[in-house]
Amino acid sequence: MKNFLFSLSVLICLLIQSGLPAQAADEEFCSAPIKTAQGPVMGRKEKSAHVCVYQGIPYAAPPVGELRWKPPQPALKRASALIATEFGPQCPQAKGNTLELLVAGSMKQSEDCLSLNIYRPAAAGALPVMVWIHGGDLLQGSGSSGMYDGKIMAGEKKLVLVTINYRLGPFGYLYHPALAAEDAHQSSGNYGLMDQVKALEWVKENISGFGGNPENITIFGQSAGGWSVCHLLASPLAKGLFLHAIIMSGGCECARTVEQGESYGREFAQRLGCDGADVAACLRSKPAPEVVAAMGKDWQEMLGIFFPHVDGYALKEMPLEALRSGRYNQVPLMAGSTRDEFKLFANEIKGRNSKTLPELKSATEKYMSAKLGDELFTLYPPDQYPKPKDAVYDAVGDAYIGCPTFRAAAAASKFQPAYYYRFDFDELIFSKMIGAAHGLDLPLVFGNYGDPPMSLLYTGGQEKKAAQLSEIMIGYWTDFAKTGNPTGPGLPDWKPYAGAAGARLILDLPVGSNKEQMLEKCDYWAKQPIMVH
Repeated sequence: MKNFLFSLSVLICLLIQSGLPAQAADEEFCSAPIKTAQGPVMGRKEKSAHVCVYQGIPYAAPPVGELRWKPPQPALKRASALIATEFGPQCPQAKGNTLELLVAGSMKQSEDCLSLNIYRPAAAGALPVMVWIHGGDLLQGSGSSGMYDGKIMAGEKKLVLVTINYRLGPFGYLYHPALAAEDAHQSSGNYGLMDQVKALEWVKENISGFGGNPENITIFGQSAGGWSVCHLLASPLAKGLFLHAIIMSGGCECARTVEQGESYGREFAQRLGCDGADVAACLRSKPAPEVVAAMGKDWQEMLGIFFPHVDGYALKEMPLEALRSGRYNQVPLMAGSTRDEFKLFANEIKGRNSKTLPELKSATEKYMSAKLGDELFTLYPPDQYPKPKDAVYDAVGDAYIGCPTFRAAAAASKFQPAYYYRFDFDELIFSKMIGAAHGLDLPLVFGNYGDPPMSLLYTGGQEKKAAQLSEIMIGYWTDFAKTGNPTGPGLPDWKPYAGAAGARLILDLPVGSNKEQMLEKCDYWAKQPIMVH
Protein backbone atom coordinates (compact mmCIF):
# COMPACT_ATOMS: atom_id res chain seq x y z
CA MET A 1 0.00 0.00 0.00
CA LYS A 2 2.85 2.38 0.89
CA ASN A 3 4.53 1.66 -2.44
CA PHE A 4 1.24 2.35 -4.27
CA LEU A 5 0.76 5.69 -2.50
CA PHE A 6 4.39 6.66 -3.14
CA SER A 7 4.03 5.79 -6.85
CA LEU A 8 0.76 7.73 -7.09
CA SER A 9 2.31 10.82 -5.49
CA VAL A 10 5.26 10.64 -7.87
CA LEU A 11 2.88 10.31 -10.83
CA ILE A 12 0.86 13.34 -9.70
CA CYS A 13 4.04 15.40 -9.30
CA LEU A 14 5.20 14.40 -12.77
CA LEU A 15 1.84 15.34 -14.28
CA ILE A 16 1.89 18.72 -12.56
CA GLN A 17 5.47 19.38 -13.61
CA SER A 18 4.75 18.33 -17.19
CA GLY A 19 2.20 21.15 -17.42
CA LEU A 20 4.54 23.79 -16.07
CA PRO A 21 6.67 24.26 -19.21
CA ALA A 22 3.55 24.83 -21.37
CA GLN A 23 2.11 27.21 -18.77
CA ALA A 24 5.37 29.14 -18.54
CA ALA A 25 5.70 29.24 -22.31
CA ASP A 26 2.17 30.67 -22.64
CA GLU A 27 2.85 33.28 -19.99
CA GLU A 28 6.09 34.29 -21.67
CA PHE A 29 4.39 34.43 -25.09
CA CYS A 30 1.49 36.55 -23.81
CA SER A 31 3.67 39.02 -21.91
CA ALA A 32 6.06 39.56 -24.83
CA PRO A 33 5.82 43.15 -26.20
CA ILE A 34 3.69 43.53 -29.34
CA LYS A 35 4.57 46.36 -31.67
CA THR A 36 1.78 48.83 -32.49
CA ALA A 37 1.76 52.25 -34.16
CA GLN A 38 1.51 53.88 -30.72
CA GLY A 39 4.12 51.75 -28.95
CA PRO A 40 4.56 48.25 -27.50
CA VAL A 41 1.68 46.41 -25.79
CA MET A 42 2.09 43.61 -23.24
CA GLY A 43 -0.75 41.29 -22.23
CA ARG A 44 -1.34 38.33 -19.95
CA LYS A 45 -2.29 34.68 -20.22
CA GLU A 46 -5.93 33.77 -19.64
CA LYS A 47 -6.05 31.57 -16.53
CA SER A 48 -8.21 28.79 -17.92
CA ALA A 49 -7.20 28.63 -21.59
CA HIS A 50 -4.25 28.81 -23.96
CA VAL A 51 -5.28 32.35 -24.79
CA CYS A 52 -3.60 35.75 -24.50
CA VAL A 53 -5.66 38.73 -23.36
CA TYR A 54 -4.81 42.40 -23.96
CA GLN A 55 -7.15 44.84 -22.21
CA GLY A 56 -7.78 48.56 -22.34
CA ILE A 57 -5.70 49.40 -25.43
CA PRO A 58 -6.44 52.99 -26.56
CA TYR A 59 -7.38 53.16 -30.25
CA ALA A 60 -7.97 56.92 -30.28
CA ALA A 61 -7.00 59.99 -28.29
CA PRO A 62 -9.16 60.73 -25.24
CA PRO A 63 -12.24 62.64 -26.54
CA VAL A 64 -12.11 65.20 -23.73
CA GLY A 65 -11.93 68.96 -23.53
CA GLU A 66 -11.83 70.43 -27.02
CA LEU A 67 -12.08 66.90 -28.51
CA ARG A 68 -15.51 66.27 -26.97
CA TRP A 69 -18.08 66.16 -29.81
CA LYS A 70 -15.39 65.95 -32.45
CA PRO A 71 -14.31 63.05 -34.67
CA PRO A 72 -11.88 60.66 -32.93
CA GLN A 73 -8.22 61.57 -33.29
CA PRO A 74 -5.26 59.14 -33.55
CA ALA A 75 -4.25 57.46 -30.31
CA LEU A 76 -1.30 59.04 -28.54
CA LYS A 77 2.15 57.51 -28.93
CA ARG A 78 3.83 56.01 -25.86
CA ALA A 79 7.47 56.05 -24.87
CA SER A 80 7.15 52.84 -22.83
CA ALA A 81 5.20 49.60 -23.16
CA LEU A 82 1.53 49.56 -22.22
CA ILE A 83 0.81 46.87 -19.62
CA ALA A 84 -2.62 45.92 -20.98
CA THR A 85 -3.93 43.79 -18.13
CA GLU A 86 -6.94 45.84 -17.00
CA PHE A 87 -10.09 46.85 -18.86
CA GLY A 88 -10.48 50.50 -19.70
CA PRO A 89 -13.40 52.43 -18.20
CA GLN A 90 -16.89 52.43 -19.65
CA CYS A 91 -17.97 55.46 -21.62
CA PRO A 92 -20.24 57.82 -19.60
CA GLN A 93 -23.75 56.42 -19.28
CA ALA A 94 -26.71 56.17 -16.95
CA LYS A 95 -26.28 53.39 -14.42
CA GLY A 96 -28.36 50.40 -13.44
CA ASN A 97 -30.53 49.87 -16.50
CA THR A 98 -29.64 46.38 -17.76
CA LEU A 99 -28.45 43.01 -16.55
CA GLU A 100 -25.23 43.71 -18.43
CA LEU A 101 -24.08 45.70 -15.43
CA LEU A 102 -24.00 42.45 -13.47
CA VAL A 103 -21.27 41.09 -15.70
CA ALA A 104 -19.42 44.29 -16.55
CA GLY A 105 -15.65 43.97 -16.67
CA SER A 106 -15.25 47.58 -15.55
CA MET A 107 -17.74 49.68 -13.63
CA LYS A 108 -15.53 52.77 -13.75
CA GLN A 109 -16.70 55.49 -16.12
CA SER A 110 -14.66 58.13 -17.92
CA GLU A 111 -14.78 60.13 -21.12
CA ASP A 112 -11.32 58.68 -21.75
CA CYS A 113 -12.96 55.41 -22.77
CA LEU A 114 -11.99 54.74 -26.40
CA SER A 115 -10.23 51.45 -25.86
CA LEU A 116 -10.42 47.90 -27.13
CA ASN A 117 -9.62 44.41 -25.87
CA ILE A 118 -8.01 41.54 -27.77
CA TYR A 119 -8.26 37.77 -27.23
CA ARG A 120 -5.95 35.56 -29.29
CA PRO A 121 -4.53 32.02 -29.15
CA ALA A 122 -1.19 31.76 -27.37
CA ALA A 123 0.52 30.97 -30.67
CA ALA A 124 1.70 32.80 -33.75
CA GLY A 125 -0.44 32.90 -36.90
CA ALA A 126 -2.40 34.98 -39.37
CA LEU A 127 -5.89 34.22 -38.11
CA PRO A 128 -9.37 35.54 -38.95
CA VAL A 129 -10.41 38.54 -36.86
CA MET A 130 -13.84 39.18 -35.35
CA VAL A 131 -14.64 42.67 -33.99
CA TRP A 132 -17.54 42.76 -31.51
CA ILE A 133 -19.74 45.86 -31.09
CA HIS A 134 -21.74 45.79 -27.87
CA GLY A 135 -25.42 46.64 -27.53
CA GLY A 136 -27.30 48.80 -25.05
CA ASP A 137 -29.56 51.13 -27.11
CA LEU A 138 -26.47 53.25 -27.97
CA LEU A 139 -26.90 54.50 -24.40
CA GLN A 140 -25.02 52.02 -22.24
CA GLY A 141 -22.73 48.98 -22.14
CA SER A 142 -19.08 48.32 -22.86
CA GLY A 143 -16.81 45.82 -24.57
CA SER A 144 -15.54 44.60 -21.21
CA SER A 145 -18.72 42.79 -20.18
CA GLY A 146 -18.15 39.21 -19.08
CA MET A 147 -20.81 38.15 -21.58
CA TYR A 148 -18.32 38.99 -24.33
CA ASP A 149 -15.31 37.15 -22.94
CA GLY A 150 -13.49 35.82 -26.00
CA LYS A 151 -11.50 32.95 -24.55
CA ILE A 152 -13.72 30.23 -26.06
CA MET A 153 -13.88 31.70 -29.56
CA ALA A 154 -10.19 32.57 -29.64
CA GLY A 155 -8.89 29.42 -27.97
CA GLU A 156 -11.08 26.72 -29.47
CA LYS A 157 -11.76 28.21 -32.90
CA LYS A 158 -8.32 29.73 -33.50
CA LEU A 159 -9.19 33.31 -34.30
CA VAL A 160 -8.61 36.77 -32.88
CA LEU A 161 -11.53 38.45 -31.12
CA VAL A 162 -11.63 42.20 -30.49
CA THR A 163 -14.22 43.99 -28.34
CA ILE A 164 -14.53 47.77 -28.38
CA ASN A 165 -15.94 50.76 -26.50
CA TYR A 166 -17.46 53.72 -28.32
CA ARG A 167 -19.07 56.98 -27.23
CA LEU A 168 -22.69 56.61 -26.12
CA GLY A 169 -25.82 58.70 -25.70
CA PRO A 170 -25.30 62.45 -26.12
CA PHE A 171 -21.51 62.05 -26.19
CA GLY A 172 -21.77 59.78 -29.21
CA TYR A 173 -24.87 60.93 -31.07
CA LEU A 174 -25.82 64.51 -30.19
CA TYR A 175 -26.49 66.64 -33.25
CA HIS A 176 -26.31 70.41 -32.97
CA PRO A 177 -25.80 73.06 -35.70
CA ALA A 178 -23.07 74.69 -33.63
CA LEU A 179 -21.10 71.45 -33.63
CA ALA A 180 -21.69 70.88 -37.35
CA ALA A 181 -20.56 74.43 -38.15
CA GLU A 182 -17.08 73.85 -36.71
CA ASP A 183 -16.56 70.56 -38.60
CA ALA A 184 -14.79 70.51 -41.99
CA HIS A 185 -17.50 68.15 -43.35
CA GLN A 186 -20.41 69.85 -41.56
CA SER A 187 -20.80 66.56 -39.74
CA SER A 188 -22.43 66.21 -36.35
CA GLY A 189 -24.19 63.52 -34.34
CA ASN A 190 -22.10 60.59 -35.56
CA TYR A 191 -19.25 60.49 -33.06
CA GLY A 192 -20.02 56.98 -31.82
CA LEU A 193 -20.17 55.69 -35.39
CA MET A 194 -16.87 57.38 -36.22
CA ASP A 195 -15.36 55.82 -33.07
CA GLN A 196 -16.30 52.41 -34.45
CA VAL A 197 -14.65 53.29 -37.75
CA LYS A 198 -11.53 54.46 -35.90
CA ALA A 199 -11.40 51.20 -33.95
CA LEU A 200 -11.58 49.23 -37.22
CA GLU A 201 -8.80 51.37 -38.68
CA TRP A 202 -6.66 50.60 -35.62
CA VAL A 203 -7.38 46.89 -35.98
CA LYS A 204 -6.57 46.97 -39.67
CA GLU A 205 -3.23 48.67 -38.97
CA ASN A 206 -2.11 46.73 -35.90
CA ILE A 207 -3.84 43.36 -35.61
CA SER A 208 -1.17 41.40 -37.50
CA GLY A 209 1.11 41.82 -34.48
CA PHE A 210 -1.51 39.97 -32.41
CA GLY A 211 -1.74 37.05 -34.83
CA GLY A 212 -4.66 38.43 -36.84
CA ASN A 213 -5.14 38.70 -40.59
CA PRO A 214 -5.98 42.35 -41.40
CA GLU A 215 -7.49 41.24 -44.72
CA ASN A 216 -10.08 39.01 -43.02
CA ILE A 217 -12.05 41.07 -40.50
CA THR A 218 -15.67 40.33 -39.57
CA ILE A 219 -17.78 42.85 -37.68
CA PHE A 220 -20.62 41.57 -35.51
CA GLY A 221 -22.94 43.01 -32.89
CA GLN A 222 -26.23 42.48 -31.11
CA SER A 223 -29.15 44.87 -30.53
CA ALA A 224 -27.64 48.39 -30.78
CA GLY A 225 -24.45 46.63 -31.81
CA GLY A 226 -26.46 45.12 -34.67
CA TRP A 227 -27.67 48.60 -35.64
CA SER A 228 -24.05 49.69 -35.57
CA VAL A 229 -23.04 46.90 -37.93
CA CYS A 230 -25.59 48.21 -40.42
CA HIS A 231 -24.41 51.78 -39.92
CA LEU A 232 -20.91 50.57 -40.85
CA LEU A 233 -22.28 48.72 -43.86
CA ALA A 234 -23.86 51.98 -45.01
CA SER A 235 -21.05 54.38 -44.10
CA PRO A 236 -18.54 55.32 -46.82
CA LEU A 237 -16.02 55.91 -44.01
CA ALA A 238 -15.90 52.15 -43.32
CA LYS A 239 -15.20 51.05 -46.89
CA GLY A 240 -12.56 48.31 -47.05
CA LEU A 241 -12.33 47.87 -43.28
CA PHE A 242 -14.15 44.51 -43.02
CA LEU A 243 -14.85 41.43 -45.11
CA HIS A 244 -18.00 39.98 -43.49
CA ALA A 245 -20.80 41.28 -41.24
CA ILE A 246 -23.22 39.77 -38.70
CA ILE A 247 -26.36 41.56 -37.43
CA MET A 248 -27.91 39.99 -34.33
CA SER A 249 -31.33 41.34 -33.30
CA GLY A 250 -30.60 44.68 -34.91
CA GLY A 251 -31.56 46.06 -38.28
CA CYS A 252 -30.97 49.07 -40.48
CA GLU A 253 -33.66 51.50 -39.40
CA CYS A 254 -32.15 53.33 -36.45
CA ALA A 255 -30.90 56.61 -37.91
CA ARG A 256 -32.17 60.17 -37.94
CA THR A 257 -32.30 63.07 -40.36
CA VAL A 258 -30.35 66.22 -39.62
CA GLU A 259 -33.66 68.03 -39.09
CA GLN A 260 -34.72 65.50 -36.45
CA GLY A 261 -31.33 65.75 -34.80
CA GLU A 262 -31.38 69.53 -34.75
CA SER A 263 -34.80 69.62 -33.10
CA TYR A 264 -33.71 67.47 -30.18
CA GLY A 265 -30.14 68.80 -30.09
CA ARG A 266 -31.31 72.36 -29.47
CA GLU A 267 -33.69 71.17 -26.75
CA PHE A 268 -30.95 69.11 -25.10
CA ALA A 269 -28.55 72.08 -25.15
CA GLN A 270 -31.23 74.17 -23.46
CA ARG A 271 -31.53 71.54 -20.72
CA LEU A 272 -27.85 72.18 -20.04
CA GLY A 273 -28.34 75.92 -20.12
CA CYS A 274 -26.47 76.24 -23.42
CA ASP A 275 -28.57 78.37 -25.75
CA GLY A 276 -26.48 81.53 -25.88
CA ALA A 277 -23.82 82.82 -28.25
CA ASP A 278 -21.22 80.02 -28.05
CA VAL A 279 -23.21 76.82 -27.64
CA ALA A 280 -20.32 74.50 -28.47
CA ALA A 281 -18.05 75.97 -25.82
CA CYS A 282 -20.86 75.90 -23.28
CA LEU A 283 -21.60 72.23 -23.97
CA ARG A 284 -17.93 71.31 -23.61
CA SER A 285 -17.73 73.13 -20.29
CA LYS A 286 -20.30 70.85 -18.66
CA PRO A 287 -19.00 67.95 -16.52
CA ALA A 288 -19.79 64.51 -17.91
CA PRO A 289 -22.18 63.57 -15.05
CA GLU A 290 -24.19 66.72 -15.74
CA VAL A 291 -24.49 65.78 -19.43
CA VAL A 292 -25.67 62.29 -18.49
CA ALA A 293 -28.15 63.71 -15.97
CA ALA A 294 -29.63 65.98 -18.64
CA MET A 295 -31.04 62.90 -20.36
CA GLY A 296 -33.49 62.55 -17.49
CA LYS A 297 -34.58 59.46 -15.62
CA ASP A 298 -37.27 58.24 -18.03
CA TRP A 299 -35.54 55.46 -19.97
CA GLN A 300 -38.34 55.25 -22.52
CA GLU A 301 -37.94 58.95 -23.27
CA MET A 302 -34.27 58.45 -24.10
CA LEU A 303 -34.79 55.52 -26.49
CA GLY A 304 -34.58 56.47 -30.13
CA ILE A 305 -33.17 59.95 -29.49
CA PHE A 306 -29.45 59.34 -29.77
CA PHE A 307 -29.06 57.67 -33.16
CA PRO A 308 -26.61 58.41 -35.99
CA HIS A 309 -27.61 61.11 -38.45
CA VAL A 310 -27.70 61.26 -42.23
CA ASP A 311 -25.28 64.15 -42.44
CA GLY A 312 -23.95 63.55 -45.97
CA TYR A 313 -20.56 62.47 -44.66
CA ALA A 314 -20.64 59.59 -42.19
CA LEU A 315 -24.01 58.54 -43.60
CA LYS A 316 -25.18 59.70 -47.01
CA GLU A 317 -28.63 58.09 -46.77
CA MET A 318 -30.75 55.98 -44.47
CA PRO A 319 -28.94 52.66 -43.96
CA LEU A 320 -31.82 50.47 -45.18
CA GLU A 321 -32.10 52.49 -48.37
CA ALA A 322 -28.35 52.13 -48.87
CA LEU A 323 -28.68 48.34 -48.65
CA ARG A 324 -31.72 48.24 -50.91
CA SER A 325 -30.01 50.31 -53.58
CA GLY A 326 -26.67 48.51 -53.39
CA ARG A 327 -24.93 51.73 -52.33
CA TYR A 328 -23.21 50.15 -49.33
CA ASN A 329 -20.10 48.21 -48.40
CA GLN A 330 -21.15 44.95 -50.01
CA VAL A 331 -19.97 41.89 -48.06
CA PRO A 332 -21.56 38.55 -47.12
CA LEU A 333 -24.06 39.07 -44.31
CA MET A 334 -25.50 36.90 -41.55
CA ALA A 335 -28.57 38.30 -39.80
CA GLY A 336 -31.27 37.09 -37.45
CA SER A 337 -33.26 37.63 -34.28
CA THR A 338 -34.70 35.66 -31.39
CA ARG A 339 -38.19 34.18 -31.41
CA ASP A 340 -39.39 36.07 -28.32
CA GLU A 341 -37.53 39.35 -28.66
CA PHE A 342 -39.91 41.42 -26.58
CA LYS A 343 -40.79 39.17 -23.64
CA LEU A 344 -37.88 40.50 -21.61
CA PHE A 345 -39.45 43.98 -21.78
CA ALA A 346 -43.10 42.93 -21.44
CA ASN A 347 -43.68 45.02 -18.31
CA GLU A 348 -43.31 48.15 -20.44
CA ILE A 349 -46.83 47.56 -21.83
CA LYS A 350 -49.39 48.92 -19.38
CA GLY A 351 -52.58 46.88 -19.66
CA ARG A 352 -50.91 43.78 -21.08
CA ASN A 353 -53.09 41.59 -18.83
CA SER A 354 -56.34 42.96 -20.25
CA LYS A 355 -59.12 40.38 -20.53
CA THR A 356 -60.58 41.35 -23.91
CA LEU A 357 -58.95 41.71 -27.32
CA PRO A 358 -60.11 45.34 -27.79
CA GLU A 359 -58.54 46.27 -24.46
CA LEU A 360 -55.35 44.41 -25.34
CA LYS A 361 -55.22 46.12 -28.73
CA SER A 362 -55.74 49.50 -27.08
CA ALA A 363 -52.87 48.84 -24.65
CA THR A 364 -50.63 47.88 -27.58
CA GLU A 365 -51.55 51.01 -29.54
CA LYS A 366 -50.82 53.21 -26.55
CA TYR A 367 -47.41 51.62 -26.05
CA MET A 368 -46.49 51.90 -29.74
CA SER A 369 -47.98 55.39 -30.18
CA ALA A 370 -49.83 54.17 -33.26
CA LYS A 371 -53.29 53.29 -34.49
CA LEU A 372 -53.13 49.61 -35.44
CA GLY A 373 -55.65 48.11 -37.87
CA ASP A 374 -57.66 44.93 -37.42
CA GLU A 375 -54.85 43.10 -39.23
CA LEU A 376 -52.93 42.96 -35.96
CA PHE A 377 -54.81 39.95 -34.63
CA THR A 378 -55.23 38.49 -38.11
CA LEU A 379 -51.48 38.23 -38.48
CA TYR A 380 -51.03 37.27 -34.81
CA PRO A 381 -54.12 35.19 -33.89
CA PRO A 382 -54.33 35.17 -30.07
CA ASP A 383 -55.86 31.68 -30.02
CA GLN A 384 -52.62 30.30 -31.46
CA TYR A 385 -50.60 31.44 -28.44
CA PRO A 386 -50.51 30.13 -24.85
CA LYS A 387 -52.01 33.44 -23.69
CA PRO A 388 -53.54 36.31 -25.71
CA LYS A 389 -50.86 38.72 -24.47
CA ASP A 390 -48.21 36.47 -26.05
CA ALA A 391 -49.63 37.47 -29.44
CA VAL A 392 -48.92 41.10 -28.53
CA TYR A 393 -45.40 40.31 -27.40
CA ASP A 394 -44.74 38.50 -30.67
CA ALA A 395 -46.15 41.40 -32.68
CA VAL A 396 -44.18 44.08 -30.86
CA GLY A 397 -40.99 42.00 -31.10
CA ASP A 398 -41.46 41.75 -34.87
CA ALA A 399 -42.24 45.45 -35.19
CA TYR A 400 -39.13 46.69 -33.41
CA ILE A 401 -36.54 43.97 -33.96
CA GLY A 402 -37.63 40.93 -35.99
CA CYS A 403 -38.79 42.79 -39.09
CA PRO A 404 -35.96 45.37 -39.22
CA THR A 405 -33.50 42.47 -39.09
CA PHE A 406 -35.43 40.58 -41.77
CA ARG A 407 -35.56 43.63 -44.05
CA ALA A 408 -31.80 44.06 -43.73
CA ALA A 409 -31.17 40.42 -44.71
CA ALA A 410 -33.67 40.57 -47.58
CA ALA A 411 -32.16 43.79 -48.95
CA ALA A 412 -28.58 42.56 -48.79
CA SER A 413 -29.46 39.17 -50.31
CA LYS A 414 -29.86 40.83 -53.72
CA PHE A 415 -26.16 41.71 -53.83
CA GLN A 416 -24.26 39.28 -51.59
CA PRO A 417 -24.98 35.97 -49.85
CA ALA A 418 -27.18 36.65 -46.81
CA TYR A 419 -27.75 33.97 -44.19
CA TYR A 420 -30.97 34.48 -42.23
CA TYR A 421 -31.84 32.80 -38.90
CA ARG A 422 -34.10 32.80 -35.85
CA PHE A 423 -32.96 31.74 -32.38
CA ASP A 424 -35.67 29.59 -30.74
CA PHE A 425 -33.80 27.87 -27.91
CA ASP A 426 -35.74 28.30 -24.67
CA GLU A 427 -34.40 25.51 -22.47
CA LEU A 428 -33.86 27.63 -19.38
CA ILE A 429 -35.25 28.13 -15.89
CA PHE A 430 -37.47 31.09 -16.83
CA SER A 431 -38.73 29.60 -20.09
CA LYS A 432 -42.45 30.27 -19.52
CA MET A 433 -41.74 33.85 -18.54
CA ILE A 434 -39.26 35.01 -21.20
CA GLY A 435 -38.85 32.17 -23.72
CA ALA A 436 -36.16 32.76 -26.35
CA ALA A 437 -35.84 36.40 -25.36
CA HIS A 438 -33.68 39.26 -26.55
CA GLY A 439 -30.02 38.61 -25.72
CA LEU A 440 -30.35 34.97 -24.71
CA ASP A 441 -28.38 33.95 -27.79
CA LEU A 442 -25.28 35.74 -26.48
CA PRO A 443 -24.14 33.12 -23.94
CA LEU A 444 -24.29 30.48 -26.67
CA VAL A 445 -22.53 32.53 -29.34
CA PHE A 446 -19.63 33.30 -26.99
CA GLY A 447 -19.76 29.92 -25.24
CA ASN A 448 -20.00 31.54 -21.80
CA TYR A 449 -23.29 29.88 -20.78
CA GLY A 450 -21.48 28.06 -17.94
CA ASP A 451 -20.01 31.21 -16.38
CA PRO A 452 -21.86 33.11 -13.65
CA PRO A 453 -24.23 34.88 -13.79
CA MET A 454 -25.22 33.39 -17.19
CA SER A 455 -25.08 29.90 -15.66
CA LEU A 456 -27.97 30.88 -13.37
CA LEU A 457 -30.25 30.65 -16.41
CA TYR A 458 -29.96 26.87 -16.70
CA THR A 459 -30.41 23.69 -14.69
CA GLY A 460 -27.83 20.97 -15.17
CA GLY A 461 -29.79 19.26 -17.94
CA GLN A 462 -30.61 22.53 -19.63
CA GLU A 463 -26.96 23.56 -19.57
CA LYS A 464 -26.02 20.34 -21.37
CA LYS A 465 -28.51 21.19 -24.12
CA ALA A 466 -27.19 24.75 -24.23
CA ALA A 467 -23.70 23.31 -24.68
CA GLN A 468 -24.87 21.26 -27.69
CA LEU A 469 -26.43 24.23 -29.45
CA SER A 470 -23.58 26.55 -28.43
CA GLU A 471 -21.07 24.31 -30.19
CA ILE A 472 -23.12 24.55 -33.38
CA MET A 473 -23.63 28.30 -33.13
CA ILE A 474 -19.98 29.06 -32.40
CA GLY A 475 -19.18 26.91 -35.41
CA TYR A 476 -21.54 28.87 -37.66
CA TRP A 477 -20.32 32.27 -36.44
CA THR A 478 -16.62 31.46 -36.67
CA ASP A 479 -16.82 29.54 -39.95
CA PHE A 480 -18.63 32.53 -41.43
CA ALA A 481 -15.81 34.75 -40.17
CA LYS A 482 -13.25 32.48 -41.78
CA THR A 483 -14.86 32.00 -45.21
CA GLY A 484 -18.07 34.03 -45.56
CA ASN A 485 -20.05 30.76 -45.43
CA PRO A 486 -21.32 29.54 -42.03
CA THR A 487 -21.60 25.89 -43.06
CA GLY A 488 -18.27 24.40 -42.08
CA PRO A 489 -17.35 20.73 -41.60
CA GLY A 490 -19.77 18.80 -39.42
CA LEU A 491 -22.45 21.52 -39.26
CA PRO A 492 -26.04 21.27 -40.52
CA ASP A 493 -26.32 22.84 -43.97
CA TRP A 494 -27.30 26.52 -43.99
CA LYS A 495 -28.20 27.95 -47.37
CA PRO A 496 -28.34 31.69 -48.16
CA TYR A 497 -31.69 33.45 -48.02
CA ALA A 498 -33.28 33.44 -51.47
CA GLY A 499 -36.24 35.78 -51.35
CA ALA A 500 -39.84 34.59 -51.10
CA ALA A 501 -38.81 30.98 -51.73
CA GLY A 502 -36.05 31.05 -49.14
CA ALA A 503 -36.06 29.46 -45.70
CA ARG A 504 -34.56 30.75 -42.49
CA LEU A 505 -32.46 28.59 -40.23
CA ILE A 506 -33.97 27.84 -36.83
CA LEU A 507 -31.34 27.68 -34.10
CA ASP A 508 -32.73 25.14 -31.68
CA LEU A 509 -32.31 21.43 -30.97
CA PRO A 510 -32.42 19.99 -33.52
CA VAL A 511 -31.28 22.74 -35.90
CA GLY A 512 -33.61 22.98 -38.89
CA SER A 513 -35.20 25.30 -41.40
CA ASN A 514 -38.52 27.14 -41.26
CA LYS A 515 -40.31 28.40 -44.35
CA GLU A 516 -42.69 30.67 -42.46
CA GLN A 517 -42.46 33.90 -44.36
CA MET A 518 -41.97 37.28 -42.72
CA LEU A 519 -43.02 39.20 -45.83
CA GLU A 520 -46.68 39.77 -44.93
CA LYS A 521 -46.00 40.61 -41.29
CA CYS A 522 -43.08 42.89 -42.09
CA ASP A 523 -44.96 44.65 -44.90
CA TYR A 524 -47.69 45.38 -42.34
CA TRP A 525 -45.23 46.85 -39.85
CA ALA A 526 -43.47 48.87 -42.55
CA LYS A 527 -46.74 50.75 -43.08
CA GLN A 528 -47.25 51.56 -39.40
CA PRO A 529 -45.93 54.94 -38.17
CA ILE A 530 -44.77 53.44 -34.90
CA MET A 531 -42.42 55.21 -32.52
CA VAL A 532 -38.97 53.64 -32.39
CA HIS A 533 -38.13 52.38 -28.90
